[in-house]
Amino acid sequence: MSVYELSGRIEQEAESRELRERFARALDLLAKRDFAQAEVAFKHVLELSPKDGPTAFYLEQIVELRLETLPADWKGEITLKDK
Repeated sequence: MSVYELSGRIEQEAESRELRERFARALDLLAKRDFAQAEVAFKHVLELSPKDGPTAFYLEQIVELRLETLPADWKGEITLKDK
């Protein structure tokens, strides 16, 4: 399952490009289990968008993921515990 975030109208694509690219880079690092660099990358996203909810979510997840033993085939999946 994928989750998508609406980040603006198509005519705002250029304005949001850096934010989207930073976020995608952070997600890539997370999927590669590079939690230290993913955390840094997500914090860079917050520099552009301090109230970005998905970024805050993933920063919280990194704290939890560091405490878990992840399966060998883990590729960045997050199990939602709350609705």
